[in-house]
Parts: sequence; C-alpha cells; structure tokens
Amino acid sequence: MVKIWITFFILVGAFQLNARTSHLVKTIYPTEDVVIADWDVTSVEFGADNTGTKDATVAIQAAIDSCYSHKGGTVWMPAGTYKITRTLEVRNFVTLRGDWRDPDKGSGSYGTVLSAQFPAGEEGPVLLKIGYSAGVMGLTTFYPNQNAVHPIPYNYTFYIEGWVMCPAVINCTMLNSYRGLGVNALNNKNAIEVGTFKNIKGTALFRGVVAENASDVSTWENINFSGKYWANAGKKYHAPTLSQLREYTLNNGIAFTFGDLEWDQFYKIGCSEYKIGIQFVKGSRISFCGVFFGALIEGCKTAVEANQLDPRWGAAFLHSTLQGSAFAVDNKCKGYLKVTDCRISGVISGNVWVSNLGSDKTYQEVVLPKVSRQVLYNCTDVPHTIPGSTIPTEDATSAIQQILNRAGSDGGGVVYLPAGWYKIGSHLTVPANVELRGCSAIPSLDGKQSYGTVLMGYEGVNTPDQVGTVALVTLNGNHSGISGLRFFYPENNPAKGIKPYPFTIRGNGDHQYIVNIGMIGVFNGIDLASNQCTNHIVRKVIGTIYHNGIVIGSGNGRIEGCLTNGAKVCRVGYNIPDWASESNVFKEIVDPITRPNEQLIVIKGSSDEQLLNNFAYGSQTGVTIHSGKVNIFNFGTDNLAKEGNSLRIMGGEVNVMNVMRYNGSTVSGTIAGLYNEMYIGENDGKKSH
Repeated sequence: MVKIWITFFILVGAFQLNARTSHLVKTIYPTEDVVIADWDVTSVEFGADNTGTKDATVAIQAAIDSCYSHKGGTVWMPAGTYKITRTLEVRNFVTLRGDWRDPDKGSGSYGTVLSAQFPAGEEGPVLLKIGYSAGVMGLTTFYPNQNAVHPIPYNYTFYIEGWVMCPAVINCTMLNSYRGLGVNALNNKNAIEVGTFKNIKGTALFRGVVAENASDVSTWENINFSGKYWANAGKKYHAPTLSQLREYTLNNGIAFTFGDLEWDQFYKIGCSEYKIGIQFVKGSRISFCGVFFGALIEGCKTAVEANQLDPRWGAAFLHSTLQGSAFAVDNKCKGYLKVTDCRISGVISGNVWVSNLGSDKTYQEVVLPKVSRQVLYNCTDVPHTIPGSTIPTEDATSAIQQILNRAGSDGGGVVYLPAGWYKIGSHLTVPANVELRGCSAIPSLDGKQSYGTVLMGYEGVNTPDQVGTVALVTLNGNHSGISGLRFFYPENNPAKGIKPYPFTIRGNGDHQYIVNIGMIGVFNGIDLASNQCTNHIVRKVIGTIYHNGIVIGSGNGRIEGCLTNGAKVCRVGYNIPDWASESNVFKEIVDPITRPNEQLIVIKGSSDEQLLNNFAYGSQTGVTIHSGKVNIFNFGTDNLAKEGNSLRIMGGEVNVMNVMRYNGSTVSGTIAGLYNEMYIGENDGKKSH
C-alpha cells in the first residue's frame, strides 16, 4: 500500500510539474504582440540547456508534448543556443516560439538559435516538422558543420506534410540551410491548406522553398533568400565570404520552387544571386496558379522559369523586379505569365504578356496595435470543458466578464483564456486597452481534434434585427483587441438548417485589432460599421461564415489574409451527432447557404481601406463596396454563384491589383483600376486590364 501511495504522489507531482504555467514574456527584441508562454523549455520541469553545450532535443520535445497533451498553447524558448540532434515535431495546436532579431535590423545576437547537429544527407532528418494549426515563430537556425565551398546536403529545416490546415512559419531566419522550407516536398499525397508563411529570411544554399500540393490558399509575405545573411553572421557562425556563397548559389541554387499550389498569394518575396529565382514545376494534383505583388528577384541567371502552369491561366506579377542575366522570364509551357508594371532585366521567352499600365498603388504595411499595459489576467478558473470531450453546459460568460472588467478598471492588460471549450450564454464586452486572448499565437482552424481556445455562442438566435442586437463580443474602447481563439455555434448545424444570429464581433473605438480568429458556423462575422472604427486591423480571420463576413463603415484600416470556405464548418471535432458532413458540402452548405447569401467583405464608406491576400470560396460576392476609397491587393474567389461577383461596386473609388476568379464575373459596377485580372478560360491574356 505504501508503494502504491508513493507511486501516486510521484505521478501527481510529475503532472503538476508539466502543468501549464502561463505567463507574460519580456522579450529582448521587439514583437508586434504581447508574448504569452504556457511552457518554458528552460524551466526546472524540462531543463533545456540554452548555452549550446548539452543536447536540448529531448527537453524541448517534452515541453512540446506536454503542451499538446494540454490541448494547445505556446512553448517558449528564451534567447540562447540550443543543440538539436534529431527532428523536433511541433504537434497540432502548438506554437514553438523564440526571441527573434530580424537579421535586417541591428547586429550581434540572433536571439533564439537552434544549432542543428545531426546526420547529414538529403534523406536525413528534417529539423522541425510542423503539424495541424501548429507553427514556429521567432527562431534562427544554424548548421555548424555546413561548408560554403563544398556544401553538405541536409534535409529541410522546416517541413510540413500531408493534410495539414493552418501551419505557420513566422519570423524565422535560416543562416545556412541547405534546404530551407519544404511543403509536401518529400511526400506529395495530401494537400495542406491555409498556410501562413511570413517574415522568413536567410541563406539557403541549394533550395530555399519547395512547396507542392497546397489548396485553399496559403499566403506568403516578406520572404527573402540571399547569401548576405550567412556572410554577415560573423565568426561565431563560421561566416564565409559573400563571393564564396555566390559561386555556389548562382550555379546550383533555386530560391523558390512551386508545384501544384492552388490560388496562393504572394507579397514581397525575393532573392538575390541564385541560378533560378522562382521556378514553376509539374504537380501531382493540379498545376500552379497564383499572383505576386512586389516580388524582388535580383542578380539571378533566370529570374522566373515556368516548366508547367495551369494552361487555362497561370501566374501574374505586378510591381515586381525580375532580373536575370540569361532570362527575366523563361516560360516553357502553355500556361501564360502576366507581367505588369514591372522592372525587367533580361530575355523574355514564351507565352508572357508584358504591359505597362501605370498602376501606382502600393500596399502600406502598418504595425499591429497592442495594449500598452502588459499585465496578464489568467482565466484558469473559468468554467470550461477540455477540448475533445463534451460541449460545455456551465456558462462562463459572467466569470470571463468579471476578469475583463477588472483588467479595464486597472488600466488595461491581456485577459488570457487557456485551451478549452467555453460556453458564452450571453455576450462579452472588452474594455479599452484590454485584449481577450486565446491560446494560439498563430491562425488556427478546427479539425477532428478541435483543440485550442473555443468560445461557443448561443445568444440572439433567430433575432430579426441582427445588426441592432448586441454582438457576442464587443470591443468597446480604443486599443482593445481579440486574438488567438475560435468561435463555434453548436446549435447552428447546417445539416438541419441554419439560423440567423447577431454579429460575432463588433468594434467600437480606434486602433482595434481582430487577429488569428477562427469562425465556424458563424452567421454574421465582424461588424466595424455600426460604430466608428478607425485604424483597425483584421488579420487572419478564417472559417465558414453564412451571411456577412467583415463589414466596414466610415473608418479606415487593413484586412489581411482572411478566408471563408463552406467546407470548414464540416471539419470539426465537437462530437455533435449528425453534424454536417463534407461529403454533402454542396448540398447542405454551399448551394443553399453561402452562394445565395455570403459576402466575405462589405465596405460602407471607408476613407482608406486596404485589403491584402484575401479569398472567398463558394460565396455570393467576394467584396461589396457601397462607397468609400478601397485598394485591394491579391484577391481571389472560387466557385462563386453563377450570378456572383468577385467585386460588386455600387459606389466609391476602387482599385484592384491582382485578382483571380472562377465562376461568376469579376466586376459588377464601375471600377477605377483593375490590374492583372485572371480567370478560368482566359487563354489569350487579352482581357487583362
């Protein structure tokens, strides 16, 4: 009996040691968001060495596994060097995050560095394998045994494979990778969906990105490969000369290889001094189609090489630099390439449509707002159920609202909801300078597991006045925000007929932000029109919305990387009997619900609204503009209703740079400027504007 009790206390103690200890992190280098860590790899529980002396692999993996067993969150790696001797698997709904110095800013330490010390060989281990709604952020990688003159083959630094939704690689540096980021590059059987690849920089000796078999639109932003990143790293990182690196990459390197990517959107991707800058190759499922804005390909032998594109359309470049000593563009296939208002240096060969239309619009990036008072209010005792178990019956609304009110009266802070399913029986109000935060630091979507932080809405069902009725969550004050969670309406099963609900999120204030939000079975999404909402940011809102997605009024702001698709509502793990099935997605959802009704974005009078990398599938309309000034960059619609429009314009000044569309029509109404329009069936390129 004594032995049994000793064993019991050991097991309880071990569980407590690995329990979630959510806390704010004071980073060395600046971040857009307030960083919250649920686990720390250097804590007593895990003991990862960050001096680079001892192997840290087991400790880091243990922290990741503990985070996964608690249904999601962030594993923090403080600045330092971590010796890694085998693949780290970043499991579903887990973010592995470090302290990142942008290599283009400042000097000295890189922050959190992973030192890859494992067997070489192209069939050797990958460094980081990334799962479903999982990601890596703020990491710098280094291979200490790499050689610039005689490069040693290694497998991919970051790798994603199979049917994975919402993987993310954000704010990462590869000092000397042989192969950088691979997406289904080793096994191309299943498509990934809705990837987020942003602020990735480095030296990739042989291949920078190899991405194949992706559907439902990944976004690629601010990615750059150049020898300068390793050459400028200093003696600590065995930096070679730039000329040594140039000698190899110009004869062997390809910065970007894209296979069967479907509708992907690219903003500011670039490279310098590679044999090929961007290469399109044959895919296993489809052929590449996508749009590029602001690409910067310099000093390459061939800037763009197309071996295969979808013959019905292809790829489009706008406001880009394509510089190749042999070819600026070498199109070897039947699909066409549009090159509009670009700086071109080198020969153009094949089916390439070059035009100089004088488009003068550029996307103006802005810094994400965040609360000025960085204090954590942890909702550990709020009623909820464990993700993957049962729908909660105990209402969490009052408990959460009390904590939000306390944060507001204290002057602001972050109210943190750890991974869990929370019943919101009525509604929540987020005060000024307060953020309501879920456990995900990246975009996330439901799946068979449906882990992470989920708010379940009930109030207002069948309300006739959906606009006039209080929203599920109201951001009520300047610099208030919401991020890192998902919404689900358990009683709105499309298989049994949908019901109208009020808006899920409503804004009321300046500099508000809505970031990394999943919306499943939502009737009305985001309302920034009922109240004045200036300088707002809506970023990475993804899911299924039945009626109005994002409605903007007379304010101004940015809408980035948002996507709706009726199939998302079918892919859930809430264990609700007879929930909608993806096998009936057109019969139950797309044909009767989203095609007749859904509008992803509605603009009503914005003084300056800018949209980047947004996409709607199976909708009535992509963007509806009643009035205002709107500039749209990289927009797509697929499987619209027959009478649907990518853009429905009733008034205002609207400019669109890069649009892809299947079904329906591109524009209804008068548009100020339309540049690089592509749609299925356009083979001659003459319908470009």
